[in-house]
Amino acid sequence: MKHFERARERARRRKSPWNLLLIPSTILGVGVATWALVLLFEAVHARLQEVQRLSTAEGAAPVLVALSALLAGVPLGFVGGNGIAWLVRPARRALEREAESVPGASFHDTQVRLLRIAALTGLAGGLLGVAGAALPWTTR
Repeated sequence: MKHFERARERARRRKSPWNLLLIPSTILGVGVATWALVLLFEAVHARLQEVQRLSTAEGAAPVLVALSALLAGVPLGFVGGNGIAWLVRPARRALEREAESVPGASFHDTQVRLLRIAALTGLAGGLLGVAGAALPWTTR
C-alpha cells in the first residue's frame, strides 16, 4: 500500500505542464531502446544461425526475443526519456522545483533507481533474448 500512497503523492505535486514532456520523450526512449535490442538479438541470431529477420520469423523463439527486448528496453527508455526532458532547460527547472520537497525525487536519484532496475531487467531480458536468438526461427 505504501507504493500507491507514494504514487498519489507524486501525482499531487506534479502541477507543471512540463510533466507532459515526459510522455513523448519516454515513449521515444522505450521505442529506441527496444528497437536497438531487437537489432542486437537479430545480430546474435545471424551469428549463430542462418540470417533471418525477426519480422519474417514465426514461432516461440522470435516472440521470446521481442518480449525480452521490451522487458529490457522499458527501463532504459525511461532513463532516456528522463534524459531528454532534462535537456530542456525550462522543463528541468520546473521538474527539479517540484522534486525539491520530496526526498529521493531529484533527477539524479530517479535516474540511479531506474538504472538499477534497468540492470536487473537488462540481465533477465538479455539472457532470454540470447536464448531466443540461439533457437532456430521458422519463416513464413
